[in-house]
Amino acid sequence: MPASWRGAFRSPSTMNSMGSTEASRDQGYRGDDKCGERNPDDLPWVGGTFRATGTGLPTNALVFAVTSLSPMAPALPLSIVFSQAGPGCDLFVAPDILDVLVTTTGTAQSQLFLANVPSLAGVIFYHQMVPIELDALGAWVAVSATNALQLTVGVF
Repeated sequence: MPASWRGAFRSPSTMNSMGSTEASRDQGYRGDDKCGERNPDDLPWVGGTFRATGTGLPTNALVFAVTSLSPMAPALPLSIVFSQAGPGCDLFVAPDILDVLVTTTGTAQSQLFLANVPSLAGVIFYHQMVPIELDALGAWVAVSATNALQLTVGVF
C-alpha cells in the first residue's frame, strides 16, 4: 500500500475467503479547512450495491461521485482545472465513472451496483466526491474534494 494512503482496512464480521475492504486515501480540502469525509456505508460485495456517504460538504452543491479502477498518479490539483478550487484540493481518482448528485444539506450518498459475477472478487477500485458549491443564483463559488477511498470487492 503506497505511503500516501491513510486509514485502516475495515472488513465485515462475516468475511469469507475473499473479504471486502476499504482504506482512505488523503484527506481532501476545501478552502482553509478539510472538505468533509467520504465513508462507506456498505462495503463492496459481488451482487450487492456499494454505498458511500459524503458528509461536511457545502450546503448547496452539485457533487460529482468519481469511481475508477485506477487512482490518479500523481494526483491532479483541481486548481489547474477550476479557478474556484483552492490549493491542496486534489483529485485522487481517475474520472472513469461519474455520477452527479445534488445536496442542499451538506450530505450526499452515492451508490454503485456490482453485478453478481464471481470474477469481480478481489477487484480494487477507487472512489471520491468532488463537490461544486453553488450560490443562491447557481453560480460556482468553490470546488473541493473529499478523501478518496480504495476498496476491494468481496464475495460470500
